[in-house]
Amino acid sequence: MATYSKQDFDAQHYHDARPLYPDSYYETLIGFHKEKAGNTTNLAMDIGTGSGFVALKLADYFDRVIGTDLSKTMIEASRQNAISAKKDSVDFLVAPAEITPESVKEGSIDLITAAEACHWMDMDRVFEEAYRVLKPNGTLSWWFYLDPVFVGFPEATKLNLEFSYASSVEKYGDDYEKFLGPFFENPGHEKYREGLRDVFPPEKYFYDTVQKYYHPEQNERDYTTLFIEKQITLRTYKNYGTSWSGYHSWKKAFPEKPDTVDEFISKLQKIIDVDLDTPINVIFPTIYTLTRRR
Repeated sequence: MATYSKQDFDAQHYHDARPLYPDSYYETLIGFHKEKAGNTTNLAMDIGTGSGFVALKLADYFDRVIGTDLSKTMIEASRQNAISAKKDSVDFLVAPAEITPESVKEGSIDLITAAEACHWMDMDRVFEEAYRVLKPNGTLSWWFYLDPVFVGFPEATKLNLEFSYASSVEKYGDDYEKFLGPFFENPGHEKYREGLRDVFPPEKYFYDTVQKYYHPEQNERDYTTLFIEKQITLRTYKNYGTSWSGYHSWKKAFPEKPDTVDEFISKLQKIIDVDLDTPINVIFPTIYTLTRRR
């Protein structure tokens, strides 16, 4: 994904602004993997690893972990995060998700993960490559948190989606673009919106596929173990917004214009009627898929 590969992209800010995944999901993931008799925990690989926090978490369960990403900037940040976390069993390598580094042997990996990343990948090629490098019965899992729901404030949720996907020029006739929709790379951004709900691994390569989706407005009490509810401030959400790839592209297009995330946050303030430092509740819809290599 082009923006994350640029040298001036602030990978640490990206890392700090992102929600973390709950331990309960990692327990689901590892439980699914170990449920199959004979599965081992020697080697895991996290593709599209970004700032590396999933790979570092997997080090709590696996003897060795590899994190790969197409972005050299992200891999450099991941290596620094591994040093800070004192986890020397994790290696970070520059590589696309569809091509495993040559140092990894065919049929040697126990588990492959991809978190918040598959919308940028060629999934047909990912499935073929995962089949090649996974051990028989090895696990493949990918998951997403999606656009947040502002609990109790549907107009704020609606504005957030509008800002992220629409065009203010087309919708409101603005003389320059004030929304980020046109500045995200597609079709990846549109695929993210639905969390690849219609993507399943081919049955000739994988079996025992499980997919679970949660949205607080659609299945309010049907929680999954990938449940992400946070108390945040609008100041924190501003930092989150400025980590988006679409925002970085917008800033390059309109460096002299009033900051569009500032204006967006100001509108959210009016809807929710809070200052920048008052905690508010958000829930992230989530989706995860687990499957086994034949």
